[in-house]
Amino acid sequence: MNDDLPDDLDFTGRELRILSAVGYYGPSETFHASVIYEASGDILDDAIFERNSSIMDRFGITITENALPYPEALSQIRASISAGDDAYDIVSLVDRDALSLANEGMIYYMDEVPYIDFDKPY
Repeated sequence: MNDDLPDDLDFTGRELRILSAVGYYGPSETFHASVIYEASGDILDDAIFERNSSIMDRFGITITENALPYPEALSQIRASISAGDDAYDIVSLVDRDALSLANEGMIYYMDEVPYIDFDKPY
Protein backbone atom coordinates (compact mmCIF):
# COMPACT_ATOMS: atom_id res chain seq x y z
CA MET A 1 0.00 0.00 0.00
CA ASN A 2 1.31 3.42 -0.95
CA ASP A 3 1.22 5.97 1.86
CA ASP A 4 1.13 8.95 -0.56
CA LEU A 5 3.66 10.89 1.51
CA PRO A 6 6.04 13.16 -0.40
CA ASP A 7 9.30 11.43 -1.37
CA ASP A 8 11.32 14.42 -0.11
CA LEU A 9 9.69 14.59 3.34
CA ASP A 10 12.73 14.98 5.63
CA PHE A 11 12.72 16.30 9.17
CA THR A 12 16.54 16.70 9.27
CA GLY A 13 17.21 14.97 12.58
CA ARG A 14 14.18 16.22 14.49
CA GLU A 15 13.17 14.26 17.57
CA LEU A 16 9.63 12.81 17.59
CA ARG A 17 8.72 13.00 21.28
CA ILE A 18 6.03 10.68 22.64
CA LEU A 19 4.39 10.87 26.07
CA SER A 20 2.74 7.59 27.12
CA ALA A 21 0.56 6.66 30.08
CA VAL A 22 1.40 3.36 31.78
CA GLY A 23 -0.29 1.53 34.64
CA TYR A 24 -3.90 2.41 33.75
CA TYR A 25 -6.21 -0.04 35.50
CA GLY A 26 -8.79 -0.82 32.88
CA PRO A 27 -9.29 -3.20 29.96
CA SER A 28 -5.68 -2.57 28.94
CA GLU A 29 -3.16 -1.66 31.59
CA THR A 30 -1.00 0.42 29.29
CA PHE A 31 -1.22 3.11 26.65
CA HIS A 32 2.48 2.83 26.14
CA ALA A 33 3.78 3.52 22.64
CA SER A 34 6.28 0.64 22.79
CA VAL A 35 9.36 2.42 21.56
CA ILE A 36 11.92 -0.37 21.31
CA TYR A 37 15.54 0.83 21.12
CA GLU A 38 17.26 -2.40 20.06
CA ALA A 39 16.49 -5.82 18.63
CA SER A 40 16.10 -8.45 21.37
CA GLY A 41 15.09 -11.64 19.58
CA ASP A 42 11.44 -11.24 20.66
CA ILE A 43 9.28 -11.39 17.50
CA LEU A 44 6.98 -8.49 18.39
CA ASP A 45 9.69 -6.25 19.87
CA ASP A 46 11.93 -6.86 16.85
CA ALA A 47 9.07 -6.00 14.46
CA ILE A 48 8.45 -2.75 16.36
CA PHE A 49 12.19 -2.00 16.33
CA GLU A 50 12.40 -2.64 12.57
CA ARG A 51 9.32 -0.50 11.87
CA ASN A 52 10.65 2.39 13.97
CA SER A 53 14.13 2.12 12.44
CA SER A 54 12.62 2.24 8.96
CA ILE A 55 10.53 5.31 9.85
CA MET A 56 13.51 7.08 11.44
CA ASP A 57 15.70 6.40 8.39
CA ARG A 58 13.05 7.39 5.88
CA PHE A 59 12.03 10.67 7.52
CA GLY A 60 15.27 11.74 9.20
CA ILE A 61 13.93 11.61 12.75
CA THR A 62 14.67 9.99 16.09
CA ILE A 63 11.82 8.61 18.21
CA THR A 64 11.87 8.98 21.99
CA GLU A 65 9.27 8.09 24.59
CA ASN A 66 8.60 9.35 28.08
CA ALA A 67 6.40 6.72 29.76
CA LEU A 68 4.78 8.08 32.92
CA PRO A 69 2.35 6.47 35.36
CA TYR A 70 -1.30 7.19 34.72
CA PRO A 71 -2.65 9.80 35.74
CA GLU A 72 0.72 11.57 36.00
CA ALA A 73 0.91 11.58 32.20
CA LEU A 74 -2.37 13.52 31.96
CA SER A 75 -1.19 16.05 34.56
CA GLN A 76 2.16 16.39 32.78
CA ILE A 77 0.69 17.07 29.35
CA ARG A 78 -1.95 19.47 30.69
CA ALA A 79 0.72 21.46 32.59
CA SER A 80 3.10 21.41 29.61
CA ILE A 81 0.49 22.70 27.15
CA SER A 82 -0.86 25.30 29.61
CA ALA A 83 2.68 26.62 30.08
CA GLY A 84 3.18 26.88 26.31
CA ASP A 85 5.91 24.25 26.45
CA ASP A 86 6.47 22.29 23.24
CA ALA A 87 7.56 19.12 25.03
CA TYR A 88 5.71 16.39 23.09
CA ASP A 89 4.60 15.65 19.55
CA ILE A 90 2.43 12.60 20.31
CA VAL A 91 0.49 11.83 23.48
CA SER A 92 -0.88 8.36 24.17
CA LEU A 93 -3.62 8.59 26.77
CA VAL A 94 -6.87 6.94 27.82
CA ASP A 95 -9.53 7.85 25.23
CA ARG A 96 -11.68 9.95 27.58
CA ASP A 97 -8.65 12.00 28.64
CA ALA A 98 -7.55 12.56 25.06
CA LEU A 99 -11.09 13.64 24.14
CA SER A 100 -11.18 16.08 27.07
CA LEU A 101 -7.89 17.62 25.98
CA ALA A 102 -9.09 17.86 22.36
CA ASN A 103 -12.35 19.50 23.43
CA GLU A 104 -10.31 22.02 25.45
CA GLY A 105 -8.26 22.82 22.35
CA MET A 106 -5.09 21.45 23.93
CA ILE A 107 -4.42 18.71 21.36
CA TYR A 108 -5.39 18.15 17.74
CA TYR A 109 -8.07 15.81 16.55
CA MET A 110 -6.45 13.16 14.35
CA ASP A 111 -8.37 14.35 11.29
CA GLU A 112 -6.64 17.75 11.59
CA VAL A 113 -3.12 16.31 11.35
CA PRO A 114 -1.47 16.63 7.91
CA TYR A 115 -0.85 13.44 5.93
CA ILE A 116 -3.33 11.26 7.84
CA ASP A 117 -5.83 9.90 5.33
CA PHE A 118 -8.80 8.19 6.99
CA ASP A 119 -9.89 6.78 3.64
CA LYS A 120 -6.83 4.47 3.62
CA PRO A 121 -7.39 0.89 4.79
CA TYR A 122 -4.90 1.10 7.66
